[in-house]
Amino acid sequence: MNAILTSPPQGISIENALNILRSLNFNILNVEELNTKKDIPNQETKEAMAEAEKLIKDKETPFYDNVDDFLAFLKN
Repeated sequence: MNAILTSPPQGISIENALNILRSLNFNILNVEELNTKKDIPNQETKEAMAEAEKLIKDKETPFYDNVDDFLAFLKN
């Protein structure tokens, strides 16, 4: 997607410029909103993150430095 970041020509209000672009079928994105919008995790994601934290802190959880060691563990 190509983006054009500019202000409207002198003498045209931002509202009129947006209406013109919409009538020409341009997709209008509010860049400020995209930059400030934060992704809020849902409940399932929060639970998965908490479980991952517990696994990291658990001394009994096995960790592997490479895929071969992990695959060897899975085969046993």
